[in-house]
Amino acid sequence: MGTSNASATLLAADSFRVRVRDGVAEVRGFEAHLDRFRRGVEAALYPNAATAHASDGAHGNRLAEAALRAILDTAAEPSAAPSSTLTWESPLTDHEQMQLDSFIEESRDAIHRFGEGFPRLEFWRDADGSSRLECTLRPLPQLTDSLALRSVIAEPGPVDRVKGPNIARYAALNRSLGAEALLVGAGGLVREGATTSLLFWTEERDDSGHFIDFTERVSSVTEGILRAAADQRLVGTKPAGTRSGRLHGATPTVAELQGYEVWTLNALHGIRPATHIDGLALPAFNPARLQWFSEALDRSWEPVTGIVAS
Repeated sequence: MGTSNASATLLAADSFRVRVRDGVAEVRGFEAHLDRFRRGVEAALYPNAATAHASDGAHGNRLAEAALRAILDTAAEPSAAPSSTLTWESPLTDHEQMQLDSFIEESRDAIHRFGEGFPRLEFWRDADGSSRLECTLRPLPQLTDSLALRSVIAEPGPVDRVKGPNIARYAALNRSLGAEALLVGAGGLVREGATTSLLFWTEERDDSGHFIDFTERVSSVTEGILRAAADQRLVGTKPAGTRSGRLHGATPTVAELQGYEVWTLNALHGIRPATHIDGLALPAFNPARLQWFSEALDRSWEPVTGIVAS
C-alpha cells in the first residue's frame, strides 16, 4: 500500500465508489471490478497470452450479469457477495497468482477500514523494470447527476481495452476541454467517454435503448449491470407489455447522438444523463426510465469483506 513515483508507468487499474451502510463497506459490482483488475494485470504481464481474455469487452458484462442474477435470486444470502461460476485459464505463475490474491485480500481489508471513498487498485512498472501492486485510498469526490460531452478525434490504441494506461492522458484531455471527452474514431463513430461508457435511446419507447457496439474500449462493469437488468425487463403498455427491454449494440455518429437521450455511466457516479454534446442541448431524459435503471444499479451493491465494523 505504497505510493507511486513520477517515473513509474501505470499498467492496469480499477477504481470504484465505496459507500458504508450499517457499518459495512460496499461497492457496486465489486467482484466484477476485481475480476477486471485481475485481467488487466494478466494482460500487462503476458500481453500475448492474456489479450484475448483481458480485452474481451463482453467478458466483463457476462460477469456483471452473473452478479446481478445472484443479487436478484431470492434464495441467495443477502449478506454474501455474489460470485460467478465463469472461469478462465490464467497465464500467471503460481507465485504471481499468490501475490495477486494476497494483494486483493489486503486491499479488501484496507478499503473496508477506510470506509466511504474512491479507492484505486493499481499495477505499476517502475523505471528499473520492476513491478508492484498498490491500493490508493482516496476520499470520495463530489458526486454529480449530469454532465456535458465534447467530441474529440481519438483513434484506439493498443491498450484501450485495459483500464489504467490511459487514465492520466484522458484526465488531461478532459481538463483541456472543460468537459467529458467524447472519443470519436477517424471514421466519425463514437467509441466511449474518457471516463464513461454510454447508453442511449433513439426513441421514447423503452425498447429503443442501445449501447456502443465497439470492442476497442474498456469493458464497463456499470454498463454490464444495466444491460443485464434490461435483459430482464418487459416493456410496453399492458396487457401487451411483453416486449423485451434488451439494449442493442449500435455505432452512432456524434450528429446522431445529438438527437438522442444519452446516459453516461461509470463506477463513481453511476448513471448521469448527458445534457449537451458540443454545446448542443440533448433531449430531456425520461425520469421513470432513469429511476428504473438507477434502482436496478442499486441492487448491485456488494460487501467489500464479510467483516462488520464495530
